[in-house]
Order: sequence, then C-alpha cells, then structure tokens
Amino acid sequence: MTTGLKTRSGTLKKALYNAQCQTTRSVTKPCPKTKTKAKGKKGKGKEH
Repeated sequence: MTTGLKTRSGTLKKALYNAQCQTTRSVTKPCPKTKTKAKGKKGKGKEH
C-alpha cells in the first residue's frame, strides 16, 4: 500500500514538473496551439 502511495506521489510530482516545463516552453516559444494545450492541462490538474 505504501509503495502505491509513493508511486502516486512520484507521478504527481512528474505531472507538475511537466506542466511547469510546458508553461516555460510556451513562454519561450509563443504558440497559440501550445498555449491552449498547456492551459487545458493546467486546468485539468487544478480541477483534480
């Protein structure tokens, strides 16, 4: 059970890092398509 929780925390951390990386990428390379995708992903994560 503890292992499952640990893995879940790692996945969450990875997702958060990925979202941050995508946001930085969006800022570095302004693209309407990428911005929409990043915003959608961020909103989904916040809703969760």
